[in-house]
Amino acid sequence: MRCFGKIISAVALLASAGCVSSRDVSQSLSIDQLLANPSKFDKRDVAVVAYANIEFEIDMLCDEPSPLRKSCIWLTYVDGLYETEQDLARYDAAEKKWRALHEKRVLVRGTFNRGPGGHFGMYPGEINRITGAKHATKVYVHPL
Repeated sequence: MRCFGKIISAVALLASAGCVSSRDVSQSLSIDQLLANPSKFDKRDVAVVAYANIEFEIDMLCDEPSPLRKSCIWLTYVDGLYETEQDLARYDAAEKKWRALHEKRVLVRGTFNRGPGGHFGMYPGEINRITGAKHATKVYVHPL
């Protein structure tokens, strides 16, 4: 009977390994794809390939290297308040990481929120709750 229980556990584990979780974002999207149908992606986890623009009060992801805001979304790379010294240290560390990605093509995983959003609500969408970000040299953008 113990052996049967182990077999059932092993089968269940293997079966669950093939399941897709709500955090799975295996398909990369462009900013234009997100903004073409923002309701479809609103409050969902996404993977976005875009150019990062990290400047004072202008943190955004854009389809083109030179930002034009119409094909850009706001980037919130640190969530939460800034009330303590630890909060400030967390923000400074994140800002240093993101400044290294300024004007580079990046793959960012996070939660998309349709706009208006960002600084003074000037952006048509926002990505926050970042779970991953890296310099993207060769990334496939999924055609919708």
